[in-house]
This record gives sequence, structure tokens and C-alpha cells, in this order.
Amino acid sequence: MKVTKPERKIETGVFDRHTLLVISKFLKKRVIESLDYPISTGKEADVFHATTLDGRNLAVKIFRIETSTFRAMEDYLVSDPRFKGISDNKFDIINAWTRKEFKNLQIMEEAGVHSPHPLICHANVLIMEFLGVGGMAYSTLFQAGSLAPESDARSILDDIARMYRAGLVHADISEYNIMMTDKGPYIIDAGQGVLIKHPKAHEFLRRDIDNIVRYFRKYSLGLDTETEYQKIISEEIEHGKLRRRKKKFQREPETPAGDGTGGGADDEEGEGDIVGAGEIEGADAGAGRDDAPENVDGE
Repeated sequence: MKVTKPERKIETGVFDRHTLLVISKFLKKRVIESLDYPISTGKEADVFHATTLDGRNLAVKIFRIETSTFRAMEDYLVSDPRFKGISDNKFDIINAWTRKEFKNLQIMEEAGVHSPHPLICHANVLIMEFLGVGGMAYSTLFQAGSLAPESDARSILDDIARMYRAGLVHADISEYNIMMTDKGPYIIDAGQGVLIKHPKAHEFLRRDIDNIVRYFRKYSLGLDTETEYQKIISEEIEHGKLRRRKKKFQREPETPAGDGTGGGADDEEGEGDIVGAGEIEGADAGAGRDDAPENVDGE
């Protein structure tokens, strides 16, 4: 198990006026006490380490507004009944994408998939469980490799099956989107996930499986993409192996304000209420979670 050394310099690429106003709202609401340093950077988003008032670690994912590939995002939003009527407005697309990742992570958690717990999102900012030790993020499968390839591969493939049974296909699983925690592989970056009603859902499912089979081929496991694909779509995997794991978090009661998401086309300057903040105020991000990675909230 490896952890990634944090970069101590905050990048400015994602911090336009809109985003600064959103972060300011989170700070004022005491959802976070500080935004500290980058954990990872990407084409569509950067992820930062944040600290709560009582010293716990959180991950803050900020989606880029100016440089994101909007056309690619639209391809995954189309045919998703949860996001009908999304316009070509860049704020609309990014806000919908942020809510989409939040909702996909909720589905994954409820299905028992090894994945970070989503806490809250607003506009282009998503706050979730931090996966790491003492403020240092765990490494990806690409960075760390696998010390137990047979069990790691099976864990990932079983999680793909759990998602499918819950009506979701991740659509972007690879060694780059899997973090190797002390509890095994955790799947991240769920923004591209589609419901199985999506016209390309099974194409994406096969691609996810093939990416895992391809990666673990170097460990001589003898996995086969078509065999694993048929197991999942025909539900031939033993139910005992895929039974729902114990609920990860003991959550606060739902707030009357909404489902933990916020922001829309009329919220371009970060105005409006942060919805769902009450779910984490005064609550331990790992409380009640039997299978959470150790020290997920720091020392």
C-alpha cells in the first residue's frame, strides 16, 4: 500500500470567481475549515485536501468551468432521465455533471461498492470522503500495482457487478480510477457513470471489464473479458459473493432542504443555499463504517 505525497502549493487553474464564491459558502457554513493542497489534477477536475473544524480530512473535487470538454460530457448526460433538459450552457453542463457524480456515488454506496462516501455538492464542487492516511492520499492501482492480484481483480469485478445490479455502469474504470487502500481497491471518478437504460451502457460495461482484465493480464490470472461480461449480465455470479455489504455510514436524517445537491443554471455566481450540509456537521465521516479504510479521517 502506497500513499501519494501531497503537493503543498494550491493551483489557480480551477479558482475562477464562480468557484471561489462556492468555496466561500462552504467555508462560511463550516462544512470545511480550510482548503489545503492539491491531491490530483485532471482535464475536467482537480481534487484538493480539505480540513474540517475538528481536524478531519475531506476531499474536495472542483470541476473546471472554462477548460472542461463539454461535448464529451454531453455524450454521457444524454439519455440519462435524471438530467433531462440540460442546455448547452457551460454552467448547466458542469453543474449537472457534478450532481451526476454525486448521485452515482450514492448508488454505488447503497449497492455496497468500495467507493468514497459522497457528502455534499453544490454547483461545480463535490465534497466527499478522503481516502488516505494522515492527510496523504492513497495511490492508484496504476501507481502502486497489486500485492494480491487475484483478490484485487475479483473485488473490482464484483464491484462492477454490484453496480450493474443497481442499474449503473461506471463507464470509466481503469487502473487510473482505482485507489489501493488498506482495505483493498476503491473505485473513484464516477461522473461518467450511466444508467443501464443508456444506449451505450453495455458497450461501456464491456469496456470496464476489459480494462480490468487487460491490466491484470500481467499477473497471469487467466481472466477473460467475455466470460466475466456474461457472468454479470446473466447474473450467474453467486449471490452470496455479491450480497450487499453492511451499510457504510450511519447518516444523519435527511434534511428537508433536499438530497445533498445544489446549484443550477440560475446559480452561476455561487448564490443560493448549500443543500445537505447538515448531513456532515458534527458527524464523523467514517462513523459506523465497518469496511472504511483505516485513518480515513487522519490522526
